[in-house]
Amino acid sequence: MRWLTERFTERTRIVADYQSSYPRRLTDEQETHLFRIAQEALTNIARHSEAQTAALCLSAGPRTVTLTIEDDGKGLPQPAGQRLSLGMVGMRARARQIGGDLRTETGSLGGLRLVVSAPARYATKSDDTNNQENTDSLSG
Repeated sequence: MRWLTERFTERTRIVADYQSSYPRRLTDEQETHLFRIAQEALTNIARHSEAQTAALCLSAGPRTVTLTIEDDGKGLPQPAGQRLSLGMVGMRARARQIGGDLRTETGSLGGLRLVVSAPARYATKSDDTNNQENTDSLSG
């Protein structure tokens, strides 16, 4: 996520801050879905928000992982009857795939805030060993 926010700032000139209280690795599935949600949210910020700044915060506790992404842009106009964009639909689907949900609200910066909350599924030692074995077999 830190890498993602740094590249986003370089590419768009929108200052993105990343904070984390991420105590250890989540499962590959959770990490991938959260990364892709953040990627889509940042893409939407760059395309639609007219923001100057953005903030990402990943916090994980014993039972819940929460990803919050917000900006100081113009928010999410939603005239009556308008459908959600494919990006929003995809982010909600990814949140559901890890047992969570995605909420949209007005953020403290004045723009849109996306909050993804899901049950925390931490990687086990055997997951780390399997990942290392898979990495070794792919690199050799």
